[in-house]
Amino acid sequence: MGLLTLKPGAVLAPWRAPWNLEEEFNRFFEDFSKGLGSVEERFTAAIDVRETDDAYIVEADVPGIKKEDVHIEVNDDVLTIKGERKGEHEEKRKDYHRIERQSGSFRRCIRIPGGFKSDAVDAKFEDGVLRVTLPKLEDAKPRRIEVKTS
Repeated sequence: MGLLTLKPGAVLAPWRAPWNLEEEFNRFFEDFSKGLGSVEERFTAAIDVRETDDAYIVEADVPGIKKEDVHIEVNDDVLTIKGERKGEHEEKRKDYHRIERQSGSFRRCIRIPGGFKSDAVDAKFEDGVLRVTLPKLEDAKPRRIEVKTS
């Protein structure tokens, strides 16, 4: 497929070139976006990862997702959060003028350097935010070293 194609009956005039070029760019990006899939397939949960002295805390924005549709797995030093936001608009699509809320499944994998206590991971779900607390291994916790004088 060539990027630029001449349409039958098109006029080749220098003053028309900018408009033709704009049309061709629009057509190219429309064709390109078709290969990316629908909006529903591109949903992702935004995450924040922060560190305290005792734990790593991962917060994921998952508004509109039910607790039952979120799954958390830990394997070695990797936390995996998977889930799905189901679209409510599918049956009444003809009634919508614009749809911007994304739906679909997502998967986020976060590697925690130094690891964590996988048997003590805690997860809470409140107001559309999933908060996962990953307690640090004792070796990974900061230690205060006393300076001695000689």
